Amino acid sequence: MASEFGDVFIAAIAAAISPVPIIAAILILFSGHARRNGILYLLGWVAGMLICIGAVLLLPEDLDFHRGAVLANVGAGFRLLVGLLFVIAALMVWLRRPKTGEAHPLPAWTNRIEGISGIQALLLAVGLAVINPKNLALAFSTILSIAEARAGEREARLALALFVLIGSSTIAVPVFYRLIAGQRADRQLQAWKEWLTYNNATVVCVVLLMIGVMIIGKGVGGFLV
Repeated sequence: MASEFGDVFIAAIAAAISPVPIIAAILILFSGHARRNGILYLLGWVAGMLICIGAVLLLPEDLDFHRGAVLANVGAGFRLLVGLLFVIAALMVWLRRPKTGEAHPLPAWTNRIEGISGIQALLLAVGLAVINPKNLALAFSTILSIAEARAGEREARLALALFVLIGSSTIAVPVFYRLIAGQRADRQLQAWKEWLTYNNATVVCVVLLMIGVMIIGKGVGGFLV
């Protein structure tokens, strides 16, 4: 199970590196009722992550994911396909990146975050976590890793908790920093937001490429081992 926990750890780090959700979290911390909205946004992200990986708890115990089994081969083939799509997506992001010194354009909805309500902050975070091909692919890879290891209920829950905690860390850090430091955190939060905005394309490209290579590696390993 040790190698599978390593896979979960890497997948969780990849899930945590999500520039747009992090920028949205920082923008919410500059909105009215920043503390309340920030906490609800974090709770929404955690809930979304739980939704992404919750399917593992519904898998029948008698499914055979041992190496060489039909389901294992199907999973390996699907991983290869998903990994290839991520590599292609990384290439597209890199080719379409803004010129040097230009900020990566953010989604139009980020301009309306200043007047967001608590419930809207919660639902926004759930949506960003769940309607996210990256998170869904990482969750699928995590589920397969746990299933292939035939982990017991305790180990599976521990792996899922690891995925959620690490995957939510980059949202939790600015939220708790703002809660603890108050308005003194504004300058640092603004610096983080600007850095992520100007380096969004590079960060996304690197993350997508890392995810693609990782998933392809697991897929190839599923056929060879």
